[in-house]
Amino acid sequence: LISSHNNEITGNTINNNKVGIYLEQSNSNFIDWNNLMGNGRAIVDNGENNIIGANNVLPSVPSEFPIEILLIILIVGLVVIGVIGAVVIVKKRISIPEKKEKEISEKKKAKVRMKLEAKLDLVDTLIRENNFKLAYKNLGKIKDTADIYEFFDIFNKANEKVEICKEKDTRIAGRAIEEEERKVKAVVPVIAKVEEKKFNLFISYSTVDRDYFQITKVVKELKRYPKINHVSYWERDSTANIVEFMDKTLEVSNTFILFCSEHSLKSKAVKDEWQAAFQMRKEG
Repeated sequence: LISSHNNEITGNTINNNKVGIYLEQSNSNFIDWNNLMGNGRAIVDNGENNIIGANNVLPSVPSEFPIEILLIILIVGLVVIGVIGAVVIVKKRISIPEKKEKEISEKKKAKVRMKLEAKLDLVDTLIRENNFKLAYKNLGKIKDTADIYEFFDIFNKANEKVEICKEKDTRIAGRAIEEEERKVKAVVPVIAKVEEKKFNLFISYSTVDRDYFQITKVVKELKRYPKINHVSYWERDSTANIVEFMDKTLEVSNTFILFCSEHSLKSKAVKDEWQAAFQMRKEG
């Protein structure tokens, strides 16, 4: 993994490579219960806050090892065990006394506890980042392991974090629903108003752009829509008084549309047209 964070790598079989799992600038990953036998190096960790669990890293037997030799070793081993089994048991008890076995067991439990506590810290990070799915998954495994080793304090902490997850998850989901409801309530009146409204359009344009925009065709198309009640525009070669035309048009219109090409965008005529639209004190 390169620059990859907050991953859970479990239950994989990766054998007979130079490196089993390689972490480069990858942080807060959880690696546990993987079969990493036969690799030159099981795990290379060049990241931060990665949790390395109980992975199987024992070397595997090379596939090219002669099967005949394996059988001979197995037979000889069984014979030796049958003949001097009692001696082996006695020597084993002498070399690893009961106190030593207890110490080994306590060390193992301490190691497991340390890993579980590290996982709890990882869960805190996941909760802060609202990654509840991965948090629930980790908490389930923590509770299972804590139950096996009788770490009741860790089991209870995991239960508390489950409740925190549920509460925060519900709160965030509730806020999202409230926000959606608020948006819907805000939009409904606007939609209703638009649905009831009939548009009286006033189309204006720069004279030099009239043919470019094909105003007459645009007007013809607009008149086909049922919500458009009326379309007004200054027709070519009109003999009407333009001042009277503008006064009347602005009085009955509720929507203003200005067609303007880039070269006439900042012209005085266009600015005057916008000023006329503002005088409507309606939609523009």
